[in-house]
Amino acid sequence: MAHRLTCAQRRLLADGVRAGLVGWLLTCPVAGRHCLVLRARSTTILGFSFSRFVTAAANHFGRDYHPRSPGAAGTFPLSIEEACALANDVELELATGDEIQAAALVVAHAPFAQPGIGGPDWHPYTTMLDRLGIDILDGDPAWKNRVRDRLRAFRRHVAAVHAAAE
Repeated sequence: MAHRLTCAQRRLLADGVRAGLVGWLLTCPVAGRHCLVLRARSTTILGFSFSRFVTAAANHFGRDYHPRSPGAAGTFPLSIEEACALANDVELELATGDEIQAAALVVAHAPFAQPGIGGPDWHPYTTMLDRLGIDILDGDPAWKNRVRDRLRAFRRHVAAVHAAAE
């Protein structure tokens, strides 16, 4: 299923996946303390560098690391490398329908992935999710499993690209 998203919607979706990953890394009971240091080192006078932060986190914890939830036994449905690749695919218009749906599930349900309520991105965000058929109020407890299911082929591709680069 192909989804036609505007440039602004693609940016919101990609930024949401990135923000979700950063938030989970910063609050992870295992990685959080070290990630706070990495975030400080990745912030310069020009602002926060997502690329620098995730590269440092991947180097320290491994590219396959899945941040853990501070309040439950759950983990983020994507590894550091997968989240970065998914956000890049969405932003560069390379994402398949399954990738877009998975990214939308992440931004709809992952803590830290949503824009501020009432902020300038809120209306485009809710419009995009409505267009993709995702209700942010459904409280879907299986959203992480749905993300993993939709991204099976994508995850194999990301792993293969990394293996070929080694």
